Amino acid sequence: MLFRSSNFAAIRHVYLKSFRFIVPVCLLITILLYAFAPVIALDFFHKPHLAGLLKLNSLLVLPLVILLVNSESIRGLHRIRAYTFLQTSAVSILATAFLLIALIFGNNILIPVYIQFIAIVIAAIMSIVMFVNFSAFHKHASRGMIGSRKLISTSSPMFITTLMQLIMTWGGTLIMASYFKEAEVGVYNAIVRISTFTNISILAINSIASPKIAAAVSSGKMDEVKKLSRE
Repeated sequence: MLFRSSNFAAIRHVYLKSFRFIVPVCLLITILLYAFAPVIALDFFHKPHLAGLLKLNSLLVLPLVILLVNSESIRGLHRIRAYTFLQTSAVSILATAFLLIALIFGNNILIPVYIQFIAIVIAAIMSIVMFVNFSAFHKHASRGMIGSRKLISTSSPMFITTLMQLIMTWGGTLIMASYFKEAEVGVYNAIVRISTFTNISILAINSIASPKIAAAVSSGKMDEVKKLSRE
């Protein structure tokens, strides 16, 4: 019963408990990345001038995580269109719009960085508003029985798979950044992004199937899991 998408009191309980872990960890990562930005820029990327940009990007950790967590929470509520928008399009659309406006008023080299920061923050705020709306957040009190250890053990497999996916996605870019100029890395990253269009059908299927499989597993309906996997 705890994980049913209609059990809004339990959803609020899990959501708030999750953020008790998320916020401190994100703040710790932000502090470490900000403090060690000069070391990372010099020793890893061999580009001391990137220290300022790394410090600025460290401020994006919490807004970006909020955006990702809320988008996945919305997917769990079976709001696939909203999830797809937040996960794939929101930041890009906002950044493109702001970039077109910024090009009219100036050509500062740091404008794309500032625009990315603003776009992610706005998208994070949008994700909060959407989740609050879809989950009827203010209409239900927080109520549930899941403990912190259970929450961590349940989420750890997803954490590992997501971490592996991030390494696969960004590993090549980070390695190239250590040996090549920013322009060459930018071209490589653009090509990688374009190539992901070949996986669009898989991403579309996973965005719909994943919540159903998760609900079936949590309910102990393994026959339904096998059926969904075959489909």
